[in-house]
Amino acid sequence: MDIFVRNIPAHSTNKQLERLLEGPLKECGVTDYDVDNWKGKPQAKVTVLNAAAGQRFLQTYGVARGAPSYAHGLKPLRWDGVFVQCSQDRNGPSAFALKSLAYSAAQKAASVPGKASTHQKEGGGRVTRFSISELQCGVWDYDAKGNLAFMTHYRNTNTGSVIFGHKQAIVLLGPTTSDHIRVDLNYYGSEHIVLGSRRDDATITIGLGAVAPKMYKVHGEDVLSAQLTRLVISSAAAQSKDVMKLRLIGIDNEHERIAGVCFVYRMTLADPAMLGTVSSLMKHTPKMPPVMHISTSLAVPTESWRRSKMRLDYELTDVNRLGGKSFSIRFQLDRIVRNGMIPPTRLLELLPTVDRIHAKYGADATFTALARFSRQMPVAGPDTDANELSKEALERLLEDFVVAYDPHAPANPYELTKRHAHINLVHKIVVTPTGTYLEGPDPEPTNRVLRKYSRQADHFVRVLFRDEDGSSVHYDPRASQEIIYHTRFKGVLDATINIAGQAFAFLGFSHSSLRSQSCWFMAPLFDTQKGSLLYAPQVIKELGDFTHIRTPAKCAARIGQCFTDTTASVTLQSGENDSLSVVARNGRDFSDGVGTISRRLLEDVWRVYGQKQQLKPTALQIRVSTISYPISVPA
Repeated sequence: MDIFVRNIPAHSTNKQLERLLEGPLKECGVTDYDVDNWKGKPQAKVTVLNAAAGQRFLQTYGVARGAPSYAHGLKPLRWDGVFVQCSQDRNGPSAFALKSLAYSAAQKAASVPGKASTHQKEGGGRVTRFSISELQCGVWDYDAKGNLAFMTHYRNTNTGSVIFGHKQAIVLLGPTTSDHIRVDLNYYGSEHIVLGSRRDDATITIGLGAVAPKMYKVHGEDVLSAQLTRLVISSAAAQSKDVMKLRLIGIDNEHERIAGVCFVYRMTLADPAMLGTVSSLMKHTPKMPPVMHISTSLAVPTESWRRSKMRLDYELTDVNRLGGKSFSIRFQLDRIVRNGMIPPTRLLELLPTVDRIHAKYGADATFTALARFSRQMPVAGPDTDANELSKEALERLLEDFVVAYDPHAPANPYELTKRHAHINLVHKIVVTPTGTYLEGPDPEPTNRVLRKYSRQADHFVRVLFRDEDGSSVHYDPRASQEIIYHTRFKGVLDATINIAGQAFAFLGFSHSSLRSQSCWFMAPLFDTQKGSLLYAPQVIKELGDFTHIRTPAKCAARIGQCFTDTTASVTLQSGENDSLSVVARNGRDFSDGVGTISRRLLEDVWRVYGQKQQLKPTALQIRVSTISYPISVPA
């Protein structure tokens, strides 16, 4: 039987937990058991070979399943002043774990030294490569009984292998002697690894959190060349001969559609008997995420992710539905699905609740509640109960967030923009090789464009180009990024990004944003004075006349100055600015580039800028249109 242990320190080790439970287990007659501590989580599982002895332990030290955190057994177990709770696990024990315990018990009884560990080769090395019959990609869900299920949205039946390293698991699809696909599943950031607990469920499922893996196409000629080098010269020479890879945005066209929203990958072992070897190997890998033995069913969606996302887009676009709500609300709803938090079908069930709370509490409260909901909502997985993701539970959570809304809270972004005129709320779109994710809105300093269209700020977004882990896409000497740059990123710049019914197209960038691989996109906005729509080219023309600049780099630099973060202080009226005379001698210009400002205008700047400082500045660095220069009070 399996005993579920709660309320232990999140960073405790197996040995520490064994020392705590060794005495109580032995007291109840439990001699053969295995402790599986879930790394980084306050939970663990103890597999007991003798079920009767395990029941005696639970009667003395256990609590009922679902008991409150302060409950304890007849004989309480404490760790750092906190009651450690033990209850019978709702999932049955793994057949492989019981076999391993039975084998160890037989070895003890016979007093014969055990054979070499199952994860050792005959030569003494560890087995780290295992054949797989298929690879699937999907999300976690629950069946009708509330048990954990894997919902598959992509299946690849090509045979291959998986290699478990110290930092990542590498999946190879296809024969390695010819062109094949490589998928890197990084342990860092992964939430868990779930191993099947039955012989007919010889699966390895890795939950990557919210980070898509890196995928490559490996050319068989390069692999063959490296193998020949190893054969003819030496292994060291083969290692120095790099095998070039071509980075992909998906395994194939079908996988590209869901690679950015489905972060759970499942592999089926070709030999089910090797599942015990995999389990033993993972126990001896220190940087491995929490490993759990849970029997999970396989579910097939009644509707594809793409089809359900189209239905959601229709709801967010139609003005007779949610399309008439503010862009901030529609942005948050689209964000929940695009970031892979819940499937579109589940969010569609919550739309009537969103409509109701919007009518009752208003747009600001609804937006704040949805933003908080996207950050704090539970995520399906082994650590989450099915009841936490039911429609009723999610509706209650959303109601709690909207009731807790405080319009006067200092952290309220709307309150922040009211206190500071130079701050705007900016929505962000993060483009990665596999997906398009939404963030914000976050408070940012304004620029000339945002100030000009301050009442239509929702029509402007900052677009960031990032790698899957959030860092910049760096040069990789062992992999070609041609598809990432020229197909994925360039395709986004040349096309539009449709977010909740608004199509955003490229507008421009500043020098600093160019260095950080970001730029500005805008959606068409309505010009009330002209009575027509304004697109990106018209907005650029209204910023100034750049037609006389023939050098592309110089023209981009001049336009980019309009997107530099600046803070407006005072508005100059007509007649308040003039040009100084040029000081020239013998055909040489001796102007120092420093302008002057009157005392009255400087005092206007003081009142808007830095009025709490005792020492007032007498020299300023200003930007007027695309010109930046210092000014000072004349002597």
